[in-house]
Amino acid sequence: MKSQIMALLLILAASVAVAQEAHYFVRVKGQASSIDKVAVNGRSVIEGTIASISMPLLVTNYLRPGQNALTATFTSSPREAFTIVVERRQGGTTKQVAQLSAPANASKGRPMNRAINFTVPAVDVQRVTVKLSQQDEAEIKSRLIDLHNALERKDMSHLKRAMKPGVDDLKSYYPEMAEFFTTMVDQFLGEMVQDRRFKMKPFRTDGLVITAKGRVATVARRDGKPVFESAAIKESNGGGSSSSQISATEVKFKRIGGNWHPILHDN
Repeated sequence: MKSQIMALLLILAASVAVAQEAHYFVRVKGQASSIDKVAVNGRSVIEGTIASISMPLLVTNYLRPGQNALTATFTSSPREAFTIVVERRQGGTTKQVAQLSAPANASKGRPMNRAINFTVPAVDVQRVTVKLSQQDEAEIKSRLIDLHNALERKDMSHLKRAMKPGVDDLKSYYPEMAEFFTTMVDQFLGEMVQDRRFKMKPFRTDGLVITAKGRVATVARRDGKPVFESAAIKESNGGGSSSSQISATEVKFKRIGGNWHPILHDN
């Protein structure tokens, strides 16, 4: 149920990039006994105790012009080599720019630390922030209301059409995450919306604040409450209870093909 609750929050996240901009990823290859932390410039990319992760992680927003640092704390596997790489993707081309490696059993069963520096051109990470006009804000609000109304009508076909430009934009540089979001929509959000108990709460147009960073416009509420949300669907199972709910605390948009559209990943 928790995955259902998070579905729309994930779907309505955003990206600050366009297809021809450069995007940087951290990718794990092989397997460790445990990965305790991976960080870029001190900001955690992976934190916890896992053995591996198949999804590349988008880290463009963690970077700065010039020298950057990739650090990792992990316990190597006794049988398998382990590698962490930084990838640069642009215009369909992928290039490796940094790599941390450890052969099998390098840490002898104890946590070890590794670090490497890499250089990023200023043009890759400096984004020009759009200036929003009244017309832009009016279009964004109209698109936002359209999303809410599609959910209220339980019209998943319309919702998918509204999201398609953002999905296609994400596919151009992060196809792995685009596939994940599509699965979330089909398997979790669709199931929740079609539940006979599903109901959107009334949408309020007052108190909305629209801000821009890079090429992304973010809609939030001045009071910090959700931009829109559904009533909770409560379930009982195994003597306990859980609930499913759409609760979008912010919704992000980008101009794609001359119009503003909801988009999928913030980086």
